Amino acid sequence: MRRMIMTALLLASMNAIAGAVYYCADTASNGFQWKEGRYESALFNPQEFKMQLDGMRVQLKDITDWTDGTYECERIWGFSNRHYLTCRRNAAIFNYNTKTGHYTRTYSQGWLQDDPSSGRDSLDITYGTCEKFD
Repeated sequence: MRRMIMTALLLASMNAIAGAVYYCADTASNGFQWKEGRYESALFNPQEFKMQLDGMRVQLKDITDWTDGTYECERIWGFSNRHYLTCRRNAAIFNYNTKTGHYTRTYSQGWLQDDPSSGRDSLDITYGTCEKFD
């Protein structure tokens, strides 16, 4: 019994160390979608997802597109506000204001693909807000 209690306490402390969890919702998303050999302007469906912020790492979870995963972050210098983070994962960028909860997500790799014969990934920019789970 004591071992089970210790294990439960250890797991709880690991979750506390793992960082804060946020619920995020896109306000709007648009960009370009590949159709019939060229890009056309497009609106994309807003999404809701979870974000875990752990120091200089962000993990986005439950997104139905390519942006799911772990991002490495750094502070954006040159701004008067030190609450700005820019986080990268391959060609995806997640910018976040830790004070307001505002974010932008971008993805721009599609145009860079070597072989467009199977189509190209969409190019998009999205903005929204995250709120901390209590």
